[in-house]
Amino acid sequence: MPSGVDKLNLLDLACHDAMGGLLSSLHYTAFGELRSGTAATDYRYTGQREESEIGLYFRDLGAPEEIVREGYEARWYDAALARFVQADTIVPNPGSLKSYDRFAYVNNNPINFNDPSGHSTCENIDDCRVSNRTKTTSELINIVHNTFSWSVSGDFASNQIIEIIKAGNAIMSYMNKINSGHGRDWIQLNLSSTKFVKSEDTIQLAGKLNALAFVWPYYTIKFGSSTVGKDAIIHELGHVLDNNLKVGLVPATVNGGGPADSMVRAMGGHPGNNPLRMQYGDLQISPSLSINIVSDYDSYSKSVAGKDPWLNDYANNGVSDDFAQTFKYTINGIKSPLGFRTNWMATFLQGLSY
Repeated sequence: MPSGVDKLNLLDLACHDAMGGLLSSLHYTAFGELRSGTAATDYRYTGQREESEIGLYFRDLGAPEEIVREGYEARWYDAALARFVQADTIVPNPGSLKSYDRFAYVNNNPINFNDPSGHSTCENIDDCRVSNRTKTTSELINIVHNTFSWSVSGDFASNQIIEIIKAGNAIMSYMNKINSGHGRDWIQLNLSSTKFVKSEDTIQLAGKLNALAFVWPYYTIKFGSSTVGKDAIIHELGHVLDNNLKVGLVPATVNGGGPADSMVRAMGGHPGNNPLRMQYGDLQISPSLSINIVSDYDSYSKSVAGKDPWLNDYANNGVSDDFAQTFKYTINGIKSPLGFRTNWMATFLQGLSY
């Protein structure tokens, strides 16, 4: 566990074992450049999580609370520049001219101040912990909007919004690694229309669809459960991406025409054999009428999916879910069985504009 030894936990961090023995230590310049030391942890300067490949810091809402409380929840910080990478979305102290430099870190005074939220400075550790109190639902919704340009409306609990933030951070972290730190720009260009909605209507409809969440019609992710986690949200965002990149009035998740079709074709499959892209099996139109789309997993694999299908995986629900599930696995760094699908997805994502 990292622990600081100076006034603001700024310049020195130490990792100890369960008995209190010193395992490793890190020593920093005032603004966070490493002077010396090594440690087997990603949580470094002021306890922030470092993305080592791009040399930036950001808060990880999935981290233990004792580390999270010190994390930048709002913006990326570059220690080499001694500046935040994104402008502050607020002016925390309008009465101070220094607050109008919206890229400045701790009013350019890191010896006496800390900034655990990315939005305001604090003078000592106790003040920092107060400023980084448990966020209200409204504050979390603002974080979602300010960071990803997504909207959240309806009956969401705080823990559900945190899962949305985790999903966004996972995508942003992945895209930062492959697009030279432009993950946030990539999200705001390719997924910026996303809306998250939860109501009695969405809960009832999700129940009929036997789904935790679903996308309808284009960019709105409708929650049907209070247990929708980060990975399920990343999957649904894959559907949003599929729809967002299709030209036409009908969503790609309904009749294709988006990158999901391109992926299946690249695998040697035939998306046209799955007319309704979001499912396989018997589609019940009415109590007396059903349409057989694809009879079973084996049929999907042979006539639609092409090589390296996600056998016995939720992706076998159809072309659209194949794409969304591959998107989820790629973001999480998990390769498909033979690597074909996730390799294709990684190349595809890197080629999109940001």
